[in-house]
Amino acid sequence: MRTSAWWCLLFLCLCACDQEEVNPSDLESGLVAYYPFNASTHDESGNNYHLTAHNTTFTQDYSLKENKAISLNGQTAGLDVPGLVKASKLTHFTISLWAKPTLVLNKTFCLLSLFGQGGINMDVNATEAGMLSANRLYVPMSEGFGIKPLSQLISAPAPGTWVHLVMGQSDEETFLYANGVKIKSIASTQVPLSLETGGTIGYRIINAGNPELERQEDFFNGVLDNLRIYNRSLSSKEIDYLFSRKD
Repeated sequence: MRTSAWWCLLFLCLCACDQEEVNPSDLESGLVAYYPFNASTHDESGNNYHLTAHNTTFTQDYSLKENKAISLNGQTAGLDVPGLVKASKLTHFTISLWAKPTLVLNKTFCLLSLFGQGGINMDVNATEAGMLSANRLYVPMSEGFGIKPLSQLISAPAPGTWVHLVMGQSDEETFLYANGVKIKSIASTQVPLSLETGGTIGYRIINAGNPELERQEDFFNGVLDNLRIYNRSLSSKEIDYLFSRKD
């Protein structure tokens, strides 16, 4: 009887230890920018990388709390990201966000476009069913003179369904997660990523700085929330923590 009780106690202790492996305060380490969109486009990491919004509105988040997420109309709405001085020459990084897209056939949505030396775009392509790129999450990463894509077919979220997307790079790999599960990885490029020139959220600027050729395209239609940008690679447990707590 005592033996059974001892094993039960040990099991409970192990479970408790496993649950406490991720300390919420640890997720503040390496946080360059954090946008919870709580009726504001301010950066709450403490670095003051505040966003500039165009034609956006605040709406309900995944818990149906009002003014806790940001809505984009797919036509004219978007957000501009300032230069992220603390995201210079990164070989380790993580970008985490929640999205509730309204998928439209033959349409590419740009979730996030960050400029600089090396670059990142997180896109969702929603093309006709059966085509290779249907519901593809595509993340091209600039490698000096080339592009190394990190992409994966994903199931289209049902209307009104949120998806948690995370991409990042460690010493070993460049990775992509959806809803807490690693869905794709490639060997780490170790090419430094510098984001001092900022970027855009919810749309893309083509030929930026060229008055004759500059244009805006690929506007995102849907809702975004809890965008986090880190100058380090989050562990799988940390990513699962963010997903399970809808953070």
